[in-house]
Amino acid sequence: MSSLNLDLLKQFLESQYSRNLVFKTENIEIVLMCWLPGQKTVVHDHGNSDAITFVLDGEMSCITHYPDGSQEASVLKKGEMELIPVGIKHEVKNNSTSNITTLHIYSPPLSTENASQSLGYNNDTQTQTINLNDQTLNYLVGCIPEDLIKLLGSKEKQRKTVTIIGGGFSGTLVATQFMKQHLGNEELQIILIERAPRFARGFAYSTNSPKHFLNVPAGKMSAFVEDSNHFLDWVQKRNPTISPSSFVPRMLYGEYLENVLFQADQSKASNIKFKRINDEALNISIDQKEKKATVYLESGINIKTDHVILAVGNYPPKNPYVKESSFYNSDKYSRDPWSSKTTLGIETTDSILLIGTGLTMIDKAVELNHKKHSGKIYALSRHGLIPKTHDLNSGLINPDIEKILLKKDLKSMMKSIREEINKVLIDGQDWRAYIDGLRPHIQNLWQSLDQKNKKQFFRHLRPYWDTHRHRIPDQAAIIIETMINCKQLEIIAGKVIEFKEQKNSVEVLFKRRGLDQIESLTVSKVINCTGSEQDFCQIQDPLIINLLEQGLIKPDALSLGLEADKQGALLDSSNQISEILYTLGPTLKGQLWETTAVPEIRVQAENLAKKILTKIITITNKASI
Repeated sequence: MSSLNLDLLKQFLESQYSRNLVFKTENIEIVLMCWLPGQKTVVHDHGNSDAITFVLDGEMSCITHYPDGSQEASVLKKGEMELIPVGIKHEVKNNSTSNITTLHIYSPPLSTENASQSLGYNNDTQTQTINLNDQTLNYLVGCIPEDLIKLLGSKEKQRKTVTIIGGGFSGTLVATQFMKQHLGNEELQIILIERAPRFARGFAYSTNSPKHFLNVPAGKMSAFVEDSNHFLDWVQKRNPTISPSSFVPRMLYGEYLENVLFQADQSKASNIKFKRINDEALNISIDQKEKKATVYLESGINIKTDHVILAVGNYPPKNPYVKESSFYNSDKYSRDPWSSKTTLGIETTDSILLIGTGLTMIDKAVELNHKKHSGKIYALSRHGLIPKTHDLNSGLINPDIEKILLKKDLKSMMKSIREEINKVLIDGQDWRAYIDGLRPHIQNLWQSLDQKNKKQFFRHLRPYWDTHRHRIPDQAAIIIETMINCKQLEIIAGKVIEFKEQKNSVEVLFKRRGLDQIESLTVSKVINCTGSEQDFCQIQDPLIINLLEQGLIKPDALSLGLEADKQGALLDSSNQISEILYTLGPTLKGQLWETTAVPEIRVQAENLAKKILTKIITITNKASI
């Protein structure tokens, strides 16, 4: 960068820090800033521009403000850089007693619209001429993101890096576990990438509806295995009336997860660096020789890393099969029930079809009820089953697992389980107590079955299991029961045959279960509530598509997720276990079945962090011998 002759542009002003234009095109803007002691910016973002701060002389104090309200303070020394992506705010200050010069790179150039501070230049931009050779010009215009990361990598070359793709529940917990568990002397960097504006909340806890309740009581929702009352203690500080058996709004649990991540960041060891990046991962390449990966982000940033964890969570549901699928492009159809656009334009008197009758349908129906919706709501699924209600007084009954495991096929297992449930009922106890007692053993039971039996369960028994296992709180059950009794909500067992879109409505042709007669109903909106897509061959995510094309990952045999070992190490298309790529949560459904709820994922997050940290420490120790 010496060819820029930056010294010619240096000027320090008593009134405020100076902004001196170095170079500007349609794609990039470079500004030299000069700071006297005590000079600072206000808290600001950079609009639609990514920004890079490079310290040329001195030490600059920085505070990064994240969308979830948390902050991270740092000091950039001479030769160090910081990336501020779109959506992140920060403030900088010269807290030293010396003058500071910094170079700031913006792509695209900053916009003066809605700027929180002056964006003028203190140098004469009309007469200032800077001669740039071709090599420097090409560097500035075309290569900054890639080359910058290389420079950052050289600064961090002694720091092992773990990159987590997905900043929802799974990603938040595993990032937290890395910061809690790493007690060694090794320098460690944790990078958490999330494409949504807010970290920690993810698919499940990003709702803003106060009527979307957790399906598990507060006393069982701790983020940590070793501290079962962690969430309860946190939420009772806000509302002392909440008890272990209370079902609280999911938006409140989202705030809790944000706090968990913030506290882990604040209390982490000094040799751990934690970065959050609001961006989308598009691809990953593996250098088998160096045993490293490169993560490619939509912004153009490339991250060199030692390990990558896919914490991708849930994807929007697949479209139900119909011969003519053009309707799925209509604004009268919503594939993603959690999109902010799902209920836009719906009048309170409109008729609506919810495809699916599980937990997502319950949430949408409750949400519409909360919005005073009075129109007819149809909910249609193959079996027409809706989730059962919790009974917090049912207790817990431990099943005879050894007896069940002796059965080698699904039919015998289910017969044994039904016999035990019948005994429970004869004794005057609740079937829920038995199901809850069975839950910790589900993974072992699932893994004892062969592929044929697993397919049978998935095809024939899953709807019945889901409605008994994934239950709803009384608050939601009462609303749903009232809506059904007053005939506002109609549950239909059947399947959609065809959609016929009209100017202001949709005619839906369907068959009821067990009947050949085609019936129709007319609605204003169709919302897909069938549950997340699990077949990774059908998922239209650039990252997943690219990983599949490279053979770095493979779908499991049941199309329920990805093939991996029991500890979350992903298998490639040749069935080789990766030493770099890992996953946890819903992607492991084919291996574990029970892997989508808090109790299971918090254990996976803790164990995965331990596994990778052990690998890092082992490699570091070998390298030092």
